[in-house]
Amino acid sequence: MREEARTFLPYAALTPLAGSLAFTFDGVYVGATWNAAMRNMMLLALVFYFRPVVVLVPFGNHGLWLAVLGFLLARGSTQAGAYPSLLRRALRDEPGALNKDGRHDWTFPCAFSSPARRLIGFHLARRLMAEGHLSRASTA
Repeated sequence: MREEARTFLPYAALTPLAGSLAFTFDGVYVGATWNAAMRNMMLLALVFYFRPVVVLVPFGNHGLWLAVLGFLLARGSTQAGAYPSLLRRALRDEPGALNKDGRHDWTFPCAFSSPARRLIGFHLARRLMAEGHLSRASTA
């Protein structure tokens, strides 16, 4: 039994690495209430799962593990790929989010919940400030 389990141990060790991007973006998408986008990308990743399953079935459990790892990678990459456009759309669609200078002002009510603001985070605020879209006074 241990020998059989040891055979698949490398796949189990790779699972958190393959899924870390997907799991991280799950938190971002849930916090930002982008549930429909997350569902759509999950369905797309499922397509990327079923294709390898059909090809890898002859390899038994090795093929199944490889398909699951591919599924996790597909989830993470689709979420990472869609994130910039979803973020731009959310910032663009915020009611009253621009101050007089046309910069984003986080002190106004916006479409993000407070936890989602923290998830989107410090790095985004710094980037927007560097690009001149956000004033330092509005981040206080």
